[in-house]
Amino acid sequence: MANEQVAERSAESSMLLTQTKLLRTLMTGTRGMMAAREEYLPRASSEPSSVYDRRLNMSYLYNGYRFAINSLSGRPFSNPLKLSEETPDVVRDWSDNIDLTGRSLHQFARDWMIDVMIAGRSHILVDKSKAVVRNRFEELELRPYLRMIRAEDIIGWKSDNMNGEEVLTQVRIQEMGEVDDPENLWATIPVKRVRVLYLDSWELWEEDQENEDDWRLVDGGDADWDRIPLVTAYGIRDGFMESEPPMEDLGWVNLGHWQSQSDQRNILHVSRVPILFGAGFPEIADGSKKIEVAANRALFSSDPGASLKYVEHTGKSIGAGRQDLKDLEEQMAVLSLSPLVPGSGGASATASALQGAESQSLLQAMTISIKEGLDDALQLMLDWQSLSGEPEVIITSEYGLALREGEHVGALLQLRLSGDISRRTLWGELRRRDVLSEQFDPEEEEQEIQDEMPGLIASMAPMDEIDNEQEDEIVGTDNNSDAEGSLSETEDV
Repeated sequence: MANEQVAERSAESSMLLTQTKLLRTLMTGTRGMMAAREEYLPRASSEPSSVYDRRLNMSYLYNGYRFAINSLSGRPFSNPLKLSEETPDVVRDWSDNIDLTGRSLHQFARDWMIDVMIAGRSHILVDKSKAVVRNRFEELELRPYLRMIRAEDIIGWKSDNMNGEEVLTQVRIQEMGEVDDPENLWATIPVKRVRVLYLDSWELWEEDQENEDDWRLVDGGDADWDRIPLVTAYGIRDGFMESEPPMEDLGWVNLGHWQSQSDQRNILHVSRVPILFGAGFPEIADGSKKIEVAANRALFSSDPGASLKYVEHTGKSIGAGRQDLKDLEEQMAVLSLSPLVPGSGGASATASALQGAESQSLLQAMTISIKEGLDDALQLMLDWQSLSGEPEVIITSEYGLALREGEHVGALLQLRLSGDISRRTLWGELRRRDVLSEQFDPEEEEQEIQDEMPGLIASMAPMDEIDNEQEDEIVGTDNNSDAEGSLSETEDV
C-alpha cells in the first residue's frame, strides 16, 4: 500500500531539525565538522579547492560545546541513581538492564539527560516488542523496556485536550531497520521505517526498496495500552512537544571559534613560509635562465640596481587572531556555567529573591524533568504488566549555585570577559565558591591547556595558490619591519 505522506516531516519537526543540526555535528567532534566542509567552514570566493582542502585538514575543533554538555549532564549523576523504598522489586530487576541492551537505569538516565541538553527535549518509548530469555530453562518472556527516542526522530504528532490535560492522540516515529541482502548471504540492507502510534492501535510502515516514494504497511494491530506510551523530558519548554535547545548559543560561539581557529592556523602557516623576490634579473624573469638558492651558492648581476630579498607576512593579524580565539573561549566558559546559575530554569532570579526563595537553575529544572519522566516511564512498565506499585527515582539536584553565589559568579565571569581580572583570579574565586574542587591546581590546568594544543600539521601548498586576502598582508621586510611575525630581515644582493 503506497502512502508516502506517512514519512513526511511536520513543520515543527523540520524547525527542530534545523536548530539541532549544528549541535549534533559539534558532538561528533573534529571529524564531524570536517565532514560538513563548507557548511560550517566557508571557502573564500578566490580560494582554490586545493588550498581550502589544506586549510580544512589543518583545522581542529576546540570542543567547548561537547565538554560543557558532558560536564553538566554528569553533575546530577555524580552519585548512583537510586530507587525509593516503595519501588517494587520487579522494577529493581528491570533497572539492571532497562533497555535490553545492557544499560542500567543510571546509565540510561545520564544518556537521556545528554539528549535533552542537546535538543531541548527527548523522549522515552515504553516498548514490549522484544523477547528476553531469563535462563535456558525458561521460555521466552515478553517484558516492557525503555527506548530512547531523539526529538528529531519524532516526525509528526497530534494531540487533544482531555480532562484538562494535553494528551497525544497520534505520533509518528522514524526508525531504521535491516533486511537481508538477497545478493549477499552475510550482509544486510538498511531500510527506513515509520512507526505510528494511536490511542488504541499501532502501525509499522516500511519504505519500498525499489521505490522510495512507495511506503507499505508491514505490521500493526490493536494496542494493549491505555495511553500512547511516550514520555517527554524538556530542557527549555515552549509548549506541549515544543522546546528550545538550551545550549544553542554556546554551539554558535563554538562554531565561531572553529572558523576563527582555522583562519589562525592558516595565517600561521603562511607567515612561516617566506617568498624570495628578485629585481634586476631579466634573464630569470623571462625564463631563459634558472637560479639555485642554497647556502653554498652565489648570485651575480651586472645591473647595479638588482636586488634579491625575502618578503614575508608582517604578522600584524596573528596577534588579533589569537586574541579573538581567547575571547571566544572566555565566552564559551561563561555560557557553560550559565545553566548552574539560579534564574535560568524558571522564574527570574530577581522575582525569586523578592519572594525570599531560591530560584531554580536550568540544570535543576532539567533534572526534575528527567526524574518525573523516568517515574512516569517506570509506572507505564508496571501498568503494562498489570502490576501495582508506585516507582520513584531519586536524583540529586543539590548542585546548583545559591542565588547570591550565582550572582557573584555571573559578575566574576563578566569581569573576566572584560579583562578586569585575570584567569588565575577567576579560578581562585570559583574554587572558593565550590564551583571548582579543592583539588583544582591552576598550574596543572594551565599546562593541560597548553598540552591540548596540537602541533601544526606539516602540509604545504604551493605559494602561488595563496588567496588574495593573504597576499594583501605579504610585504617586503627590512630592518625597520614589524618585529611581530618577521622571521628574517631583507638581504640585497
